[in-house]
Amino acid sequence: MNAGIVVCTFLAGSWGLSARRNMLWSAGDGRLYGLSQGAAFFAWTYTPPPTSPSPFGSMPPLVLSFEIQPRGWIGGRPGAGVRWWIGEWKVGPVVRGAWVPLWMPLLPVGAATGLAWLGGRRARPGCCAGCGYDLRGLTGGVCPECGEATGAERSEVAP
Repeated sequence: MNAGIVVCTFLAGSWGLSARRNMLWSAGDGRLYGLSQGAAFFAWTYTPPPTSPSPFGSMPPLVLSFEIQPRGWIGGRPGAGVRWWIGEWKVGPVVRGAWVPLWMPLLPVGAATGLAWLGGRRARPGCCAGCGYDLRGLTGGVCPECGEATGAERSEVAP
């Protein structure tokens, strides 16, 4: 359960921070990894397969204005808006990218953590439902720890 809380806190914090700042890592070889616009982001360069000659004669090659970033962190302001769904982008035939919104892993991890937390809060037999105090051997109908009324069946459970 504690690991789930840590992961949920990390994902929620990353989502909030990445909505305001880009946090991208360039591997120096055309690959980018990071967080931007509330999503985990991956980009890579792509070498298209050679094309057959055109029947209409020679055509000039397509020149793109994408340059490979040096190895290191890339910061700055993200684009407008937050990414709410899985998507991809392309810059001509050379660069491909994809993103996964951070709410997608946060949802199942948060649900599992919440269920584990609620499951751990159930009162054990012979204990107070309010505070968990062991009521075995007590004759009163009130928990001495928190003052919550208890049933007679709980107070008469043998040790």
